[in-house]
Amino acid sequence: MSIKKYHVFESEDQNSSSLTEEQIKFLDKCTTRDMKVSKNWRVNSDGLVDIKGDFDLRLDEGNLIHGIKFGTINGFFCCEGSLSSGKLEDLSGFPRVVEGYFSCIGNELTSLKGGPEIVHGNYYAGANELISMEGGPKELRGTFSANRNPVSHATLSLLLDTMQAYKLTYKQALEEIATQLPYEDIILLDHEGIDENVWKLIVSYTRIKNTL
Repeated sequence: MSIKKYHVFESEDQNSSSLTEEQIKFLDKCTTRDMKVSKNWRVNSDGLVDIKGDFDLRLDEGNLIHGIKFGTINGFFCCEGSLSSGKLEDLSGFPRVVEGYFSCIGNELTSLKGGPEIVHGNYYAGANELISMEGGPKELRGTFSANRNPVSHATLSLLLDTMQAYKLTYKQALEEIATQLPYEDIILLDHEGIDENVWKLIVSYTRIKNTL
């Protein structure tokens, strides 16, 4: 049954010719593959690359996605940074849907902008430079982990929970719960788009609350 699924998936590929030879080699290198078929990825009608299986960016030197834009990943999507593979500064072009886990641990991300909107598994974003939850998933069925960031895991998780529960943007969620957050996180969080006078009042309030 699974072999039939892969053959159907492969036969639907109408647009592989839109990719360069470098991009094709990159996809073949970083995706898991059933040995009975030539590949387990395709370019869909929107020009996005869908993958039946897992994707591991660590298998490619440089930690770049070579101009590819991803759609749905049937397995996990791993783009963890390292000294040898390099570190990501943004998630532009990354998948919209990940049906396994998504891991971007160990990069230099200040936000999750460009990251997946839907993740069925866990979302790992630890050891980055996160000061914003912009781009956080709209739907997450697993758990969110963001330890070892400038802003605490507790604050980032609360922001994400608020965004998902009330269908808010990051800015809206921050305005909603800012006075509940610790002063040491407030002074680090990206607050672009929020009135400066309002933000100064929030900072003052949390600083006073912190001393009580």
